[in-house]
Amino acid sequence: MLGLLAGCSDSIEEQLRKELVRSKPKAEQGDAKAQAFVGSYYSLGCGIAHDYEQAVFWFRKAAEQGNAEGQIGLGDCYAAGEGVLQDHVQAVSWYRKAAAQGNAKAHCSMGNSYLKGKGVTADKVEAYAYYGLAAIICESAPAIGINRLTGERARANISILEKEMSADQIAAGKRRSKELQKELNAMNTGK
Repeated sequence: MLGLLAGCSDSIEEQLRKELVRSKPKAEQGDAKAQAFVGSYYSLGCGIAHDYEQAVFWFRKAAEQGNAEGQIGLGDCYAAGEGVLQDHVQAVSWYRKAAAQGNAKAHCSMGNSYLKGKGVTADKVEAYAYYGLAAIICESAPAIGINRLTGERARANISILEKEMSADQIAAGKRRSKELQKELNAMNTGK
């Protein structure tokens, strides 16, 4: 949902206001998915006014219940310093939790963190590995909406990195991506 709603038209904003009215009671009752949606509405300011403190409030509620979208939203707030003090280490912590659930956007965010050295030591090989895994996840998921955009972004970042990296670094990035995929599979199968 995040990223897809920027620059909403009036009719979309009206639809979002209605969806917010439907989602907020569910969020207040503890529904993590609804909490992440409500956080997104406040963060985007589409359908309602921007309120980053409220976005953080709802993202945190969802994130603490293990909702990957809430974890990414909270990580994004920490990365940008929106509604909280900017803290890239906290952002990476939340991105890791969502990535452990196989969320492609979280893997892209981890790749960005390693590429820029924000919250972690800059490491192009590790960035390449996370982007690679994001691309793999998106290839196995329906190529619509956020998955399509995330997959395109991951592949574009890989192409850019390949121009900056040696053949040995690229090979190391591919090996590391496979290691990350095995770790993810093991976590999700309980092995």
